Amino acid sequence: MENAKFVILDIETTGLSRYMHKITEFSALKVNVDNNTTSFNTIDRYSTLINPQRRIPSFITSLTGITDHMVKDAPTFPDVSVDIRKFIANNVIIAHNTTFDYNFLNHNFKETETEELENIALCTCKLSRRLIPHLSSYNLENLCSHLRINNQQAHRAMSDVLATKDLFSKLYRHMKKRNIHTVEDALRFQKSHITKH
Repeated sequence: MENAKFVILDIETTGLSRYMHKITEFSALKVNVDNNTTSFNTIDRYSTLINPQRRIPSFITSLTGITDHMVKDAPTFPDVSVDIRKFIANNVIIAHNTTFDYNFLNHNFKETETEELENIALCTCKLSRRLIPHLSSYNLENLCSHLRINNQQAHRAMSDVLATKDLFSKLYRHMKKRNIHTVEDALRFQKSHITKH
């Protein structure tokens, strides 16, 4: 993994269904492994609010702090889709609950009539279940509390991305102890049987 480049990303949305709801925020960090410290160096960052072109439900605003006023003059997804795709490029994607972010982004790319992402993706939620067993919950908030990771603005995309970066750094150290050294090793390990709690 020392030779790989990763994009750690997170989105905020108006709801859970990619078919019914829209993206309100996208943030990402481009990182690589620091061989000396086994932590991750930030190479570049990208963050933008996105106008979902619909009202943001009040419970979502309560959760994320993102209001209709904040996104009123923000670009729409088609306005930033090229920049988002260019930033992600062909790097390995890392996210917490990657399937949600990946599918949401691909649905939006499809709506803008552009190609869907086909990147390799690692999920810090799935990896945490394998590497840190017996927790009551594997949501990002609980993992941050358990591992003493500071997430200053939970449910804001860049803050969650920074927390996910710290989480993946810790998981990476666990993986090295298990002789998981490549992205392919990590992907196989991620897909292996997970004991449900």
